[in-house]
Amino acid sequence: MRDGAELLRLATSVPMATDEIDIELVAHEFAYARPLTELPRLYVPSLAFGAQVLADVGRPMQPFFEDQDELLGRFVRSMRDRVDILYFADDPERGAGPERRKGSWRPYTPPLPGTPVIALTDLGCGFPERVDATRAWLRLAARLRRQQSRAVVFAPVRLARIPSELRRVTEIVSWDRSAVRRNVMQLAGDCR
Repeated sequence: MRDGAELLRLATSVPMATDEIDIELVAHEFAYARPLTELPRLYVPSLAFGAQVLADVGRPMQPFFEDQDELLGRFVRSMRDRVDILYFADDPERGAGPERRKGSWRPYTPPLPGTPVIALTDLGCGFPERVDATRAWLRLAARLRRQQSRAVVFAPVRLARIPSELRRVTEIVSWDRSAVRRNVMQLAGDCR
């Protein structure tokens, strides 16, 4: 599924400056007689920072384990050694680890600043609804934002179930195969 692969690439990429000068921006600034203190560069999506992937293995996510495994496999194939996969239940800050079983979990450590964090979770908004998990995601999203790490959430719930304050601090990808094309277009627009 080519659109799915493109969606994963866009979700894990961060804008990086190239050696090319942004001629359009230079012309625009000159047209308004504004001085340039430095030459603006063109930006392209890059996978240089890799990504941290948080996979929710809590009870409400069990119906999605097969889809989750497929997505995790795609991350590993496309990013190889630049992806760090951690498993958790509801709230990664209560513990996360390299295996699905809780015995491997330790206190959660966010990635290096600037590294995107991809979460495969319902954000506590699935069935049953878990308000504490949703609050925990608000705190974690704010923490990631402070360290300039992009938070992209693949959520198997309708957007209407996700509180607006959580939609403002994360990028939500509706985890619905019929919505993949729309999500690719949305993320592509966000990367520009």
